[in-house]
Amino acid sequence: MSASVGDSYREGEILTAPPQRLHLMLIEGAIRYTERTRHFWRENQNDAAFESLLRAQQIVSEILAGIKISDEFPLARKVAAIYTFIYRALVQAGLTREEKYLDDALRVLHIQRETWEEVCRRLGGSSPSTDDIRISEAAASVAAKETIRSAPAAPHASPPLTNLRTPDYPQEYATGFSWEA
Repeated sequence: MSASVGDSYREGEILTAPPQRLHLMLIEGAIRYTERTRHFWRENQNDAAFESLLRAQQIVSEILAGIKISDEFPLARKVAAIYTFIYRALVQAGLTREEKYLDDALRVLHIQRETWEEVCRRLGGSSPSTDDIRISEAAASVAAKETIRSAPAAPHASPPLTNLRTPDYPQEYATGFSWEA
């Protein structure tokens, strides 16, 4: 399959995918680029590793930008905190070039992938607006489908890189990432 055919197929898949599938594709992309970073580090290909790590960070920041923080959806803050942790681990990995930070990010990304695969299985390929959506409590607590917007959001600020090992981030880290466009 040529590159143009592959690109056309991917573009068609993206344009026709429901929101939950798009979110899963983003998570899979972040996993893929994070694993590539590890591979490039081991091969001492620092430029390629930097590009791959940057791409993973961009994907996670786009996920963060799409989370709608409001009092209506209190679960959104918890979901944002998950992706904030992933983003900060990726940034720390880039600063220190330590694989343990990649491992931390990948561990959480794999859990997110499993959750969103389950969401996609339960919702199928149909539009969530036309179906009666029933998601298990476990999937709802992590996925919070209602918190993800399909429209692109405005840029957001990056959190400071202090206290990375603290499991309880201050509230502003989980709330300051989304602007209403």
